[in-house]
Amino acid sequence: MTKKDAERRLNYLRRMRIRLLRDCALQQVAWKVPDQLGWSNTHDAEYVALTQFQADAFITLAGQLAHALKDLVKIAPIEALS
Repeated sequence: MTKKDAERRLNYLRRMRIRLLRDCALQQVAWKVPDQLGWSNTHDAEYVALTQFQADAFITLAGQLAHALKDLVKIAPIEALS
């Protein structure tokens, strides 16, 4: 599915009389992240967007992911949780 197609379909869903569990602003950011990083989906980007909106840092054990995100969010070690 192209980005334009996906956006059209998401906009259609937003106009329906249903409540999505996700915030529109969060979705917009989550859709920009894959474009910036050359990703093919928004799975990890949802967490990045949430971090940008509501968290101090992104914590992951995935070193490759942490490296990819270092310019978008603050990365913290797992020890930061304790």
